Amino acid sequence: MRVLHVGVGASCERNADLFFQELLGLEKAAPVSLSVELSRSIFAIERELAIIHYRAEGIHFEVFVDPSCRAPAPTVAHTCLEADDPDGLLVRCTALGLRVNRTPKGDSSVTFISDLDGNLYEVKKRK
Repeated sequence: MRVLHVGVGASCERNADLFFQELLGLEKAAPVSLSVELSRSIFAIERELAIIHYRAEGIHFEVFVDPSCRAPAPTVAHTCLEADDPDGLLVRCTALGLRVNRTPKGDSSVTFISDLDGNLYEVKKRK
């Protein structure tokens, strides 16, 4: 078994582009539409939703754009990202106005970042 994609919500396309294109460097596909009927049936949301796919080798995010979308806070739900240069990624996060949370854990630390809609991402150095 393997994970095919991770689905997250974004309140607007600009927020999604900032995180997935500008920060992570993923390729953006043209938005597609999820009908009201499917949105209602799958998510109990009574409106059409735009879906944007962001991809690179081995990574695929399916972003549902909904102006009312905000990740619940507090939440433990997160996606863990493995980066070649996590320190550089964190510098870019700060420059883009994204929240970075480094918490001591024993002799090291755990690092989480939040996108502009409150979705959480753990960041680890690629081994």
